Amino acid sequence: MSNARKLFRLFKYLNEYVKCKDIMKQDLPQLDKYLALAVRIAFAGFWVFDNFVVLCKIKFITSLELKSMMDKAARFWLLALILMAWQAIRGLAACALDEAKLRLSKGKVG
Repeated sequence: MSNARKLFRLFKYLNEYVKCKDIMKQDLPQLDKYLALAVRIAFAGFWVFDNFVVLCKIKFITSLELKSMMDKAARFWLLALILMAWQAIRGLAACALDEAKLRLSKGKVG
């Protein structure tokens, strides 16, 4: 039953392509744009290998090793999470900097 549920996620990597196109249209600093793209590409990699895992489990593809596909999917997922954490830390640092500038401009230091 869990494999049947996962069949609905087969083309989810295409969503990542659409998200990448949207990111390219945004006016972001270059590093932020590249970081956001790297996150989406890592998630796309996860979805591709997750598809292989599902297709191997239902025996649609027999030429690939299930364990290898699972390992690759997990590595892409971990990479995406690490990149997202980096992205979040950069966002928090930018907010802290903006707050400090705002306090200085209003004369409220500390």
